[in-house]
Amino acid sequence: MSETQTPTELSIREKAHLIVTYHQPNQEGIEKITRIRQATEDLIAAIMENCPASADRSAAVRKAREAMMTANASIVVPMVQL
Repeated sequence: MSETQTPTELSIREKAHLIVTYHQPNQEGIEKITRIRQATEDLIAAIMENCPASADRSAAVRKAREAMMTANASIVVPMVQL
């Protein structure tokens, strides 16, 4: 992406590259990611402490982790109109 291009002006290939490329968070992003990670850890602990071992508990933990990862990506990946 050039300095003058916005994410909405990119080709499909450029958008795909932008989505899969590693984006290092800035200090503000690191703080947000840390808060999300702590909240997710608290949620997963509550699930594991209160739900019996089962496929549903495993799914709940997996989906909490997925939600955390998606939220973190929303912090660092530039907005791309798909």
